[in-house]
Formats: sequence, C-alpha cells, structure tokens
Amino acid sequence: MALLLLTLLCGVGSLRVWSGQGWDLVMRGASNVRINRRGAMRLDITYQLPLKQTRHDLRAFLVRQGWRSAGFSNVDRETIMTFVRPGWRGRMREVLVVTMDRSHRIVDIQFGHCVTVGAWVKCI
Repeated sequence: MALLLLTLLCGVGSLRVWSGQGWDLVMRGASNVRINRRGAMRLDITYQLPLKQTRHDLRAFLVRQGWRSAGFSNVDRETIMTFVRPGWRGRMREVLVVTMDRSHRIVDIQFGHCVTVGAWVKCI
C-alpha cells in the first residue's frame, strides 16, 4: 500500500513538472502565450514579446537562464537564434531554436533534447 501511494505521489509530481515545463522560457509580461507539448521531450512555445522588449532582451533573458548561443553560419541571424544548454551528465543537451517574425514581436521557440551515447547522437 505504501509503495502504491509513493508511486502515485511521484507520478503526480512528474505530471506537474511536465505540464509546467516551458513557462521558464516565456518572458514576464508576454502575451498570447501558447505552449504545445510534443511527447515528453519536445515543446513548441509561441508568444508576443512584452512591450518595449526586443530580440536583444530575449537573448539576454535566455543567457541569464544558462543558455549558450550556438551560431550556425547558414542561418539568418536577424530572425533565428539557436541556444544549447548542457543537461544530464554531459550525455544530454537541451536545444532551443528561436524564430521571430519580420516585426520581431512574435517569438516561436522550439525546445528539444539531443542525447549522446558513445559516438551516436540523437536529437528528439
């Protein structure tokens, strides 16, 4: 009985963490927030930047959370930012791809994980 109760409590706790995931990537004061979960490891987050906030403020917001910019030479740096953050014991990396519309007001964030096992890397 105690094991069943413990399992149930852990399950409820995990569900609360999973359902709240993504809100830490939304700037305070943002509007029209939509967070779509695709499985346990992927998120699509869309919102409008708060008034008087720019893409530079968004970049600073993410850097303060421990995200590190990962630039790619074939990407238009005006509309796309890519960030990585190390995860579990260096075996997992969290990845953000941030796209903004031409007005630089609407933010679309794709969140996922890349897992390393030996020489094999899989992004999910």
